[in-house]
Amino acid sequence: MTELQAISTIYEGLSGTQSLTIKLRRGEGLDAKLLAEIKDALKFLKKEWKSSDKVSKKFASAIVDINSAMEEGRDKYPEKEQNEIEDAAVELVDLIYQVLE
Repeated sequence: MTELQAISTIYEGLSGTQSLTIKLRRGEGLDAKLLAEIKDALKFLKKEWKSSDKVSKKFASAIVDINSAMEEGRDKYPEKEQNEIEDAAVELVDLIYQVLE
C-alpha cells in the first residue's frame, strides 16, 4: 500500500458514494470488509506519518465528524447491530487519533 492508496481507501470508505456511512444510512448494515480496509489504511498512515506534523486535506475531509456520521441512522438496526456500529465508530476514531499523534 502507498500513502496515496491509503488516503484514497479512507476517503472513499468514509466519504465516497459507497462509504460505510452511506451504507449504514441505506440500511445495508456495517460492511466488515470495507471497515477492515479502512482500518488497515489508517494503521499504514499511522506508521507513514509518524514523524510528520502535516496531513493530507483529503484525509482530513474524510475524518471530519466521522463519529456522528456513523451514528446517523443507527436506530434502523437491532440493538446488537447498533452496538457493533458504535464499537466500529469508536475504533475508527481511536485509530484516527493515533494517526494524528
